[in-house]
Amino acid sequence: MRRRVAVISPTAVVIDQVREAFNRHWPDGQCDLLIDEALYSDYADQGQVGEGTATRIRRLIDLSIDAGASAVLFAGSVFGAEVVEARSGINCPVFTSFDAMIMRAFECGSRLIIQSTAPESARLLELELRDAAARQGITADIHRGSLPDAFEALYGRGDRDLHDRLVAGAVNKLETYDAVLLAQFSMASVRPLLHLATPVLDPISEAVQRMRMLAGD
Repeated sequence: MRRRVAVISPTAVVIDQVREAFNRHWPDGQCDLLIDEALYSDYADQGQVGEGTATRIRRLIDLSIDAGASAVLFAGSVFGAEVVEARSGINCPVFTSFDAMIMRAFECGSRLIIQSTAPESARLLELELRDAAARQGITADIHRGSLPDAFEALYGRGDRDLHDRLVAGAVNKLETYDAVLLAQFSMASVRPLLHLATPVLDPISEAVQRMRMLAGD
């Protein structure tokens, strides 16, 4: 029987990236996608994560597990704290957007740069990386950058090609780091345009590989 895992996302814009990551890294895994765009709409309207969001996310996690998921991944980069709260007491792996990528990052080295299209995603990832470095006793050199024009191209105009060109143009210049971390699931589509020798990590690829490893496949 194929391992069944769930990916919960607050935006449908990542669907192709999720499917491609499973096809590439875990073709025998069954990925069930659950989209709740109201979460992101409320975040955008309020300018912050609202009260009760963790409870809403917990219901989505429970729904996924009730449907047979053996692991759950939440794709929203700004909802990490709420996912951590929501997964308390759950007896199967539940990953935030950043969990797997952070596990992998320091295997590459301590000089890291975060590239995002949304500044808040980069800020939150840097905080989590610094917390992880402190727990491991690592002195980390972390920098971050953001490309709001690429965000507007994708989320404002639906122009994936322009988004990918803008992101790739910036990432391909980042040669002096041990790893480049793409902060959002939506950025994984730039991979075919990259020609760095430096490792480039994206959250969906790292999460799929981590879930496959836990499944023993």
